[in-house]
Amino acid sequence: MAGTAMTRAIRAFLCICGHDLERHAREPMDALSRGEAFGVCRDCDCECYRDAWVRASRANKYGAVVTVVEGIWFDSAKEARRWQELRLLEQAGEIRGLERQPEYSLDISGGKVGVYRGDFRYLERTAEGGWGSVVVEDVKGIKTPVYRLKKRLLKALYAIDVRET
Repeated sequence: MAGTAMTRAIRAFLCICGHDLERHAREPMDALSRGEAFGVCRDCDCECYRDAWVRASRANKYGAVVTVVEGIWFDSAKEARRWQELRLLEQAGEIRGLERQPEYSLDISGGKVGVYRGDFRYLERTAEGGWGSVVVEDVKGIKTPVYRLKKRLLKALYAIDVRET
């Protein structure tokens, strides 16, 4: 029974290159037992993410559509478009150190309150030609109360202003 459930779970995984991990994964059972949602394909050695059918089957209450760009999963088409814009800015030398999904631990008085995960983080070029401070960016459609609270905590703990696009 456990083997059947595990096999079904593996079939829900595809490599970015389109290979089925049931046939190509190095250690699919080991990755799934650790609760990971990815494996590594023998043919291309790239990270493998959930199949579009599995991700799309979870409806988004705000209407965002899961989008894949450059083999990367984005929670919305708006976030995917912004990624493409930032990649162009990075290639033009206007920004550098572009990262996705930066995390900041929200700890208060030694206790963990939560985690803030932005969409992007990068350094932006200043008007003088040098590099300014770190920019944390969040692509938002709807600003939920939880997001507003985490944004205020991030400002208080790290002195980081989140740029909303």
